[in-house]
Amino acid sequence: MVQAPENIQSLNRYSYVMNNPLNATDPSGYVWVTLVVMALKAIAASAAVSSAVATAIGYVLTAYKFYGYYQMARGVLAASKGNSAMIGKFVGGMIKSYAKSMAINGLIAGFSNLVLSKSQGNGNTDLASGDTSGQPDNISNNVKTRGDLMDSIKGKITLSKDGTLKFNVNVYNREDSGLTNDEVDAEFNAFNKGYSGPTDDGRVEMNLTRVDELSDADVTINDCTYDCTERYEMLSGKSAYNLKGVVFGRENKVYIGYNYQSGEKTLQHEFSHYLGLKHQANAEGNAVGSIRSYSESREILAIDRQHLYSGYVRAFNNIK
Repeated sequence: MVQAPENIQSLNRYSYVMNNPLNATDPSGYVWVTLVVMALKAIAASAAVSSAVATAIGYVLTAYKFYGYYQMARGVLAASKGNSAMIGKFVGGMIKSYAKSMAINGLIAGFSNLVLSKSQGNGNTDLASGDTSGQPDNISNNVKTRGDLMDSIKGKITLSKDGTLKFNVNVYNREDSGLTNDEVDAEFNAFNKGYSGPTDDGRVEMNLTRVDELSDADVTINDCTYDCTERYEMLSGKSAYNLKGVVFGRENKVYIGYNYQSGEKTLQHEFSHYLGLKHQANAEGNAVGSIRSYSESREILAIDRQHLYSGYVRAFNNIK
């Protein structure tokens, strides 16, 4: 059995633990990633994981999944609590041990670039938001506008001279999403009605439309299966057990979990995130909460419409 044919040390039957007999042991004779385990244990014993580091480690986990060690690495990720300096030690250990013979240089470069871009505020690979339980995180009135839908070519989001902000977004409901077209249509009718209306200094006209052809769609509704839930857990640090729906970064996809319940307005919650709105705190007592909260009773409120309007108007003014 050759456990890692890409590594020439694996072909040397006289070497031990990839020719590192002084700093590692391998009782089974097969687990060549012992060194990685040791490095990650050092990270785990240090401090709390930042979102940038968690995302970066996710790329390492993807690489290990290819070699069949995903569960080992995922378990370490769950326990890992670190920062960029500690990640540097981890990468350094990998380089010292076997980077030269495993063509891992590309992974390391991507790893470093990701940590750098995250520290500079690039959230393209990060988790946008999900619909689950408890008190939401990332509570904010800010809006991360969809520049891809605002450009002059697509023109899916426009601002007229009279101050009317218009959204015309086409959505394709995939057959495996777990939602019927009738369910989607009902949610979109409520979404359009809730977000359409006056604001302090203008008006919103919302038009989410379900289309029958994928080629006509700006965004798709997808089933959040194994890879999706694993990705959610990796990026959020939370269990996907209660996950109802999720949106990742700037992707043109909305994922629906197996816990989806139409009465909880998950689709409206997720499409609010898709348009760039952040979470709001849960309502207290029997009060009705924002659609962006995890409140048991929630709906699109005037404040949700106002935040959407203000965020996009500000973005359009910056374009001029």
